[in-house]
Amino acid sequence: VYNINGKLIFRSLDGYDLMKKMLDLCYNENLSATEINSRAALILMEIIMLMADHETETISEDAEKLRTYLDLHITEKISLRDMAAHIFKSESQTLRIFKKAFNLTPYDYLTKTRITLAKTLLRGSSLSIRDIAFRVGFNDEHYFSTIFRDKTDLNTGILADELRIELEQSKFLIVICSPNSA
Repeated sequence: VYNINGKLIFRSLDGYDLMKKMLDLCYNENLSATEINSRAALILMEIIMLMADHETETISEDAEKLRTYLDLHITEKISLRDMAAHIFKSESQTLRIFKKAFNLTPYDYLTKTRITLAKTLLRGSSLSIRDIAFRVGFNDEHYFSTIFRDKTDLNTGILADELRIELEQSKFLIVICSPNSA
């Protein structure tokens, strides 16, 4: 779990579609309050199940320490030497431990995590692309945009504009339905 700008973000958990489904449900004027509450409960259960199923595999203590270290230092420049020192192993052992546990190199994990965080910030903030790049650990906004485009096939500027328009139209990322909202 990350805490960025006071928002909790679950590691590698993409619940955006479920949240959008919840939002659409709350704005559905064709359903009764009882039906909205019943369906909202089911969607909430889906979200809880997604979170519960998210990390069922057994991960070694060293691998978990490495991932936690990367997560806590996501905005910093992290070297393999730093990671190896953190778990008191050689650099080659560190790479092997991480790759075995997560099927990714630490660099790929860091990049993937930074892109995921950047998507969240693009969706939920009015920060500039430059500010987002720096907040997720990139020192250059152009390099960030290139990596973002390579990893997602999306353009950061266009994506940010589309997501902000969508956010402005809905006014809320998460809506709690009540009988008065129907």
